[in-house]
Amino acid sequence: MNVKTNFLEETMQEIIGSNHGENEIAYVVVRSKPHNLANVTWESFKKAIKGFEYDAGYGLNEISLMCKIVFTDGNYLERHEYDGAENWWYVVVPKLDVEVVEYNPEIHKFKESWYGRGDDDDE
Repeated sequence: MNVKTNFLEETMQEIIGSNHGENEIAYVVVRSKPHNLANVTWESFKKAIKGFEYDAGYGLNEISLMCKIVFTDGNYLERHEYDGAENWWYVVVPKLDVEVVEYNPEIHKFKESWYGRGDDDDE
């Protein structure tokens, strides 16, 4: 028997886990008929998902992967699925006001090994 997950409780835990509060939610992205997206208020989304339980384990997705909770700082939660198990993932949007330098292969690395040794082993 699969244990059901309360979608609102799961969502609230992820909002808190992302160091945000409900007052920091700008909007929620949801699927809209026929094949579009709509931006809805948090309060209306929260009301819609209240009491909804689903099987978050392996199997078919029950929550659209298009769902996103967008925070006022631009970061967001998005639905994710791996091997049939679904959950929220927190995404931090890269900042635009950062120092940008030229790539230098002596100090900058882009490869990673499965063993965490980085690409220094290639040299």
